[in-house]
Amino acid sequence: MPGSNFWTAILGLTLFLLGIDTAFSLVEAISTVVYDVSWGKLIPRKLTALIICCIGWLFSLLFVSSWGFTYFDVIDRYISVYLMFVLGIMQCYGAGWMFRYKKLTGNGKNKCSIMVLTYVYWTVLIIIGPVTVFVFKPEVTGIPMWVGIVLFWLITGLAVVLSFVFKDRDCTFTEWYQNVFLYGAYELANELAIRHDELRTARTPCW
Repeated sequence: MPGSNFWTAILGLTLFLLGIDTAFSLVEAISTVVYDVSWGKLIPRKLTALIICCIGWLFSLLFVSSWGFTYFDVIDRYISVYLMFVLGIMQCYGAGWMFRYKKLTGNGKNKCSIMVLTYVYWTVLIIIGPVTVFVFKPEVTGIPMWVGIVLFWLITGLAVVLSFVFKDRDCTFTEWYQNVFLYGAYELANELAIRHDELRTARTPCW
C-alpha cells in the first residue's frame, strides 16, 4: 500500500503505547496493594514503582530468549485461564467470606454456625472442584462430569443446612440469613449502600 513505511512506523508506535498503558495498569495495581499495608506506606511511591518496574523488566528478559515465544504461550495460557479463575474465586472469598469477619465472630454468637458453613463449603470447593475436573471424565473413568457437579452442590447444601442447625438459639432465620449465610456479602452491600445514599430508601436499605 502507498506509504507502507509510514504505516509500519505508526503500527510500531501504537504497539509501543499499548505496552506503556499496560505497564501503567500493572504497576499501579501492584503498588496500590503495597501502599495499602502499613509497611508499604513507609516506602516512597516512586521507589515502589521503580522496584516493580525493575522486577518486571528482569522477568521480561525471559521472553527475548530463543524459546521466549513458547514461554510466552505457556504464561499467557495459565495466567489468562487458570490463574484468572483462581483469582476470581479468591476475590469472591475475600469479599463474601472475610469482609468484617472479626466483627461478626468477635462476640461468639453464631460462631459455630459460621465455622461450619465456611470450612465445609471451602473444603468442598477446594477438593471437589479439582476432583470434578480430573476424575469425573467419561473418557477416562466412565463417570460423567455432571455427577461431580451434583455431588458438589449436595455437599454445599448440606453445609448450609448444618450451619442453620448449629446457629444460636436466639438467632432468627432473618438474622442467620444476613449475618451467617451472607455475612460478608451483606456487610459489603451495606458498606456500598452507605456510600450511595441517593439509592437508599426504607424499602431498599441494601440497594
